[in-house]
Amino acid sequence: MKKIIIIIFLLSSLPSFAQMLPQWKNEFGGYPGFPAVYPAQMVVDGENNSYLLEVVENYSDLRTSCHDPILRKVNSNGQTDWYKDLGKYACSGEYAYVLKIHNEALYLIYSRAETQSTYPVKLHLAKYTLEGDSVWSKVLGDEDPNGYLTEYQIDFDNSGNIYASGL
Repeated sequence: MKKIIIIIFLLSSLPSFAQMLPQWKNEFGGYPGFPAVYPAQMVVDGENNSYLLEVVENYSDLRTSCHDPILRKVNSNGQTDWYKDLGKYACSGEYAYVLKIHNEALYLIYSRAETQSTYPVKLHLAKYTLEGDSVWSKVLGDEDPNGYLTEYQIDFDNSGNIYASGL
């Protein structure tokens, strides 16, 4: 009798294990000239779309590495809907740091070179629509030229103010 109860229990729990299977799998990367992709942050909206803030790198020259910040939307089926290259110049030390979703908009902090030389690299706080359109971008200041990693954060209050820290 115990064997029958155990078998019935195991068979009844099978559907809950089946729900653990992934719905889709996709691989990203392979931008022209930038074969390595590293995620910095990811957020998900109410419709299960994922937004990724990534850094793509090219190690074609072992003495230097080229970085570029990328913003990407992946739909609920795992397909890339769009991506935006946020960098201005290749090989200028541009990185992606923070991505937040708030009130149906994307807010991010990334660095972008203002000239083709490596420094000064400016930190930008930007707002994008969920469809990838730029709403505004503000320069927050220079990134540390010594390359020290800083933890950047974005937060919001009930009045609609935006707070950026780590600068």
